[in-house]
Amino acid sequence: MQNISHLDKHNQPKMVDISAKPVSNRTAIARAILSISHKLSEQIEQQTLDKKGDPYQIAKIAGIMAAKQTSSLIPLCHPLPIYKIDLNIKHIHEKALINLECQVKSTSKTGVEMEALVGVNIAALTFYDMIKSVDPKAIIIKIGVYKKNGGKNKDYINSDLAW
Repeated sequence: MQNISHLDKHNQPKMVDISAKPVSNRTAIARAILSISHKLSEQIEQQTLDKKGDPYQIAKIAGIMAAKQTSSLIPLCHPLPIYKIDLNIKHIHEKALINLECQVKSTSKTGVEMEALVGVNIAALTFYDMIKSVDPKAIIIKIGVYKKNGGKNKDYINSDLAW
């Protein structure tokens, strides 16, 4: 069984020592799916949802801001130089879904999966906050790392998050 890297030999939390690792290009994409009501989906399609403002733009900015703050939010994450954050939100009208995707790029000694996950989580939560008065039963149904590359491990794709 593989050890959890954030625990020392006494099972105490630790920040992983990455000082000996080589710098490499790193990319991670995290995705989230928000299930909404058909009523809300129709309002989004017809562009009649404007009570609090544009949920797409507000959620996008919130996700980008959050991804940049990951090491301040997740206790054992390393602060990283981030060179790109791209957050996309797409409405799938016929399925009453909002698909969110956060891509983060860096050149560092450790991966950017957590930055992508924090970005997409906060974007999904912000989108929910923007629409909850119309659809309080909206549900964030899936969040995870969809794709990552760089570093010593092989590239990774999670087909459960393909769309």
